[in-house]
Amino acid sequence: MSDIALQIERNSDGCNNRRANVIFEIVVFLAGNISYNNATGVITFN
Repeated sequence: MSDIALQIERNSDGCNNRRANVIFEIVVFLAGNISYNNATGVITFN
């Protein structure tokens, strides 16, 4: 797992629901066996 990196940014203001996923709009950097779904907020380690 040492070759996995993910940098994501959220530019929206406001609050999220307490048990809701946080949605990040921008994927700045993605490397390795990882993916981010910006529709659901789910990060997956492949």
